[in-house]
Amino acid sequence: RDDFAEERMPRMVLTLRQWAGRAVRTRADRAAIVLCDPRAVSTRYGRDAVAALGLAQRSARVADIEAFLEGRV
Repeated sequence: RDDFAEERMPRMVLTLRQWAGRAVRTRADRAAIVLCDPRAVSTRYGRDAVAALGLAQRSARVADIEAFLEGRV
């Protein structure tokens, strides 16, 4: 049994999705999920977790995130 894949990964994704849901309550709200762990893009499980979040946009550039949060995008 793979405890990580069967329990921990889904729990982590659920926690992140719940956080995002709490941060964004109305259509006018904006929030950014910042994952600073390089495994989010360098490992299969990291990429799977990011994909499971269903993010509308992704960027590794701080300027893109600032523009989004300021409503310039």
